Amino acid sequence: MILHMRHFALVVLVLLAGCSSVTQRPPDLPDNQKQQLWLSHQARIKTFNDWSFTGRLGLRVPKRSGSMSIEWLQKKQEYTIYLDGPFGTSLAHIEGNDQKVSALLSDGETMTGATPEDLMYQLTGWNLPVSSLKYWVRGLPAPGEQAKVTLSNDGVPDQIIQHNWQIDYLRFSDEQGVKIPSRIRAESGDIKITLVVNDWQLKYTHSP
Repeated sequence: MILHMRHFALVVLVLLAGCSSVTQRPPDLPDNQKQQLWLSHQARIKTFNDWSFTGRLGLRVPKRSGSMSIEWLQKKQEYTIYLDGPFGTSLAHIEGNDQKVSALLSDGETMTGATPEDLMYQLTGWNLPVSSLKYWVRGLPAPGEQAKVTLSNDGVPDQIIQHNWQIDYLRFSDEQGVKIPSRIRAESGDIKITLVVNDWQLKYTHSP
């Protein structure tokens, strides 16, 4: 019986040691070091002006929720977004730039707007900061309004708060030596958005 108890105690000690090694987090870097890494990371991300990704987008609003697949292709200021529902059925094909945006819907109707926010409001009745998404999906604050950024030890954001939205970065992947978000959760009031990226494609370009 004593031998069994010793074995049991050893097993408990091993398990506890294993748990502590898994859950223990390294100490936080000083803020100035995080900021240096963050500045370097932003500069690196901004060199990729042509990029695309495919993934899954979830949206929850009062009394309604749903999910869809998303493919986003960005070439400098021009973008094309495909939204598909179950079994690959097309929901919308969106194209735009700094001047205008249009959406071809599944029923063949075409809608246009001066801004992505205007078009989104026409489609859904919701005020969503769509123009900011092209920055948030890359882990960057949108320009033009102050943002609160909480950084990890890697110099990438754990969280961005901007435009009354809280964006939490739950996972990053490594693409061409740069960390890029692969799982994001964004919330503002009763609206919640989740994005899981399956594949990123980044293209280096010198032009802004």
